[in-house]
Amino acid sequence: MTILVGAITAALVATAPAYSGYFTRDGRRFVSEHDVGGDTGESITEVSVTDLWTGTTENLAPTQHHLNCELLCAPAEGQKPNPATQAKQMAQCEAKNKASQTAFDASMRPWRDAAAPNTTTLTSRSGEAKFAVVAPVGQPTLMRDPTRPLEIWGGRDGEYILRLAVPGRPVREFKDHFDSSEKRKRTVFLVWSLDDQWVGYTRVGDLHPTAYPAIARVDMLDAGAGAKPTTALKKLEDAGYKPSHQGKAPETRKVSEIFVLPGFEADGKLVAKALKLPEDAVKPLTSASTYAVTVAAGSDLADKPKQESPAH
Repeated sequence: MTILVGAITAALVATAPAYSGYFTRDGRRFVSEHDVGGDTGESITEVSVTDLWTGTTENLAPTQHHLNCELLCAPAEGQKPNPATQAKQMAQCEAKNKASQTAFDASMRPWRDAAAPNTTTLTSRSGEAKFAVVAPVGQPTLMRDPTRPLEIWGGRDGEYILRLAVPGRPVREFKDHFDSSEKRKRTVFLVWSLDDQWVGYTRVGDLHPTAYPAIARVDMLDAGAGAKPTTALKKLEDAGYKPSHQGKAPETRKVSEIFVLPGFEADGKLVAKALKLPEDAVKPLTSASTYAVTVAAGSDLADKPKQESPAH
């Protein structure tokens, strides 16, 4: 059973909510603030930052410790409550939480200030792509309220697939399932990078919010093909990969190559096919770029001179 999902009204996130994931405005990093549990009576929030250009993830310090004051300050079993003592302990505990929250917020301010506005919509910012939820009959079904994030209902241990499809582009899928201890409802947040090249998947209770490749943007660099290689540009446009940017490569080459960010290898192969280049022309991108696919257009992609008609 496939349940197509319409657009959910975009809602700006002014501050980072619990279990949040967000992209930086430069499109390079995905920041995840997530609860990793902790000892009895406390929860711990950790932060990881994924560099989307290299595929590497780094855990940041400090972490935030939030004490469960009601639990920690409750009288021991069999002990007679002392309201004055309990009130003092509660005040001290809450003061620790406030200080911890203040320090954590201060440490995260540079990241949050650099964050792109989040949305909770299942449709990309450009409107080019829309998610669908795919589930077997009898497994999770989708309930949608335009004013809220995606809610998925289903039985325990039920699996579902989130699928992103754009005509002519590789189909993106990632599978998830309900935990055996989880209730029947799950709340899911899908956040988009400003350029729609990445989508972040976060669910309440998720230990590892994750960024996934979405809609690849193409950078076309003149490496010998000329500033406007008409034939190559038309081939890319016809294949659904019209370049978002064109520029000059730092060096010329006879043979064209295609460089891709991690996760966009399938897009690189489709671009190579459109340009009639071999698959081994697709290589990992090793230099900084805001584009998922970079075409270093060599002289082999230059427009061929027009043949003059013979004189009569």
